[in-house]
Amino acid sequence: MNVKIGTYTKKVSKGIYKAVIHEGKIIRQDLIATVDNPTYLASQGSMIYAVVKEGDLGGVVALKDGIC
Repeated sequence: MNVKIGTYTKKVSKGIYKAVIHEGKIIRQDLIATVDNPTYLASQGSMIYAVVKEGDLGGVVALKDGIC
């Protein structure tokens, strides 16, 4: 199964990853977008939309899938 995962970026994570899950384990993950603290994700066609937060500010970003 292929999924997109948003991660908090306080330590080693860098943003949005595309992951392959097999038998309940992540067997591959690739960084597809460098974004600060992306949470709620949605995708439509080749676009990814994410809620982001930096400090006390937040907003929505729209990214073309596969472009960091």
